Amino acid sequence: MQAVAEAERCLGSGTGQMKLSAVYSAFVKTFPWLAKIISFDLFADLVDEALENLSDILQSSVTKENIEDYLHMTDNKDEKDTE
Repeated sequence: MQAVAEAERCLGSGTGQMKLSAVYSAFVKTFPWLAKIISFDLFADLVDEALENLSDILQSSVTKENIEDYLHMTDNKDEKDTE
């Protein structure tokens, strides 16, 4: 779910296939052995499920604030890394 949220943060809306490709690339890089047994179609279904879970989480205002804080904190970290 973290990779899905990160792809959303970086790529924004209207880029579904690009986000799916980014998340799949992260998956393959992190779990190359598992990528050999999970098809791309199954992976896409799992990402869809993660997106549904993320949507449910975002419905909670307290959790939404926590996630937004995390996303902004990540933005600030990226800015510090480039200084």
